[in-house]
Amino acid sequence: MNTGRRYYYLTIAEQKNLTRAAEQLMVSQPSLTQYLNKLEQDLGVILMDRHFSPMRITDAGRVYYDYLKDQYEREQKLLRELDAYRPHHQSVLKVGVPLQKGMTLTRAVLPRFIRDNPGIELSIWEGTAQTVRDRIAKGELEIGFGYSCGEEDEQCVEQPLGLEQVYLVCHKLSPILNGAETSAEHPASVEPEVLKDQIFYQMAPEYVLHKLEQNHLQLHRADPVRRITMSNLYGILNSLAAGPDSGFAYIPDYIFEEKNAQDILPNLGFFCLGDEGPRWEFAMLRRKGRSLSREGKVFWNCVLEEYRAAQ
Repeated sequence: MNTGRRYYYLTIAEQKNLTRAAEQLMVSQPSLTQYLNKLEQDLGVILMDRHFSPMRITDAGRVYYDYLKDQYEREQKLLRELDAYRPHHQSVLKVGVPLQKGMTLTRAVLPRFIRDNPGIELSIWEGTAQTVRDRIAKGELEIGFGYSCGEEDEQCVEQPLGLEQVYLVCHKLSPILNGAETSAEHPASVEPEVLKDQIFYQMAPEYVLHKLEQNHLQLHRADPVRRITMSNLYGILNSLAAGPDSGFAYIPDYIFEEKNAQDILPNLGFFCLGDEGPRWEFAMLRRKGRSLSREGKVFWNCVLEEYRAAQ
C-alpha cells in the first residue's frame, strides 16, 4: 500500500509553514503550495489561513486534519496487522544506485518509502551507472538508476525521471573566460579553439559521463591535446580550483548540491560551447522482458510519484 501524497496535509497543518513542511516531506515548496491549493479547491473550503505567519489552521482545516489523522492511524494499524500474515521468507527488493547520486536519491525517495511500506525489505547496492546497468541486465538487481546519453539500451527498460544539466567548468580566472564574470545560470560562450591548449580532466571509460564528454567535444570539434583521467568529481573540482591554468572539466549539476562542492564554487567559472551546455536523462531502470515483483512495482510507482511531485 503506497499512501503517496495523500497525507501531505498532516505535515502542513503540524508545521504551519510550507517551506518547513516541504523540507520535511522532501518535496519542492512550489509543488507543496500547488498541492494545498488543489486540495482546498477540491474540498471547497480554506484549510490554512495564510494571512498569518506561521499559518493558522481554520475550523474546517481542523475537521479535515482530525479525519485524515484518524485514517492514517487506521491504515498504519492495518499494515501492521497484515504484516503478521506475510511469509517470513519474503524476498528482498534489490536496488542499484550510482555512487555519487546515492545521497540525493536516499533523501528524495527512501524515507517515505520505508515509512509507508514497513513490510518490504530493501537492499541498496552502489556502483557506477554502468555497473548498475550491467547488474540489472544480469538479473542481479531488480531496479536501478542511471544516466542515458540518448542511445537505446538493448537490455534495460528506461523510465525517464528528468533532464539534468552538465556544466563546463574551469577556474574563475582561467584564460578560457577572458575575464568574463560567469555563473551556472549565465555561462560564458567560448569557441572550441580556446580549449586546444587546455588540460581536460575526463572520467574513465566505464562512466556514462565519459561518453557524454566525448560526444560533446566531437560535436563541437574541440580536441584538447592534454587529457587527465580522474574518476572522482570532487577531486576534479579541487584540481580546477587550484589556479587559473588548471584546465577544465564536465561537471553534473547534482554535484553542486553537496557542501564540499559548494565550498569550492566561489573559485569556479562556467562556460559553454554553442547555445547551451550538454544535458543527459536521469532514468530508472529494469530488465527488459522481466516483470517487476509486487515489491518492485510499489517502489517503482513511489519513485515516479516523488519525482513528478517535485517537478
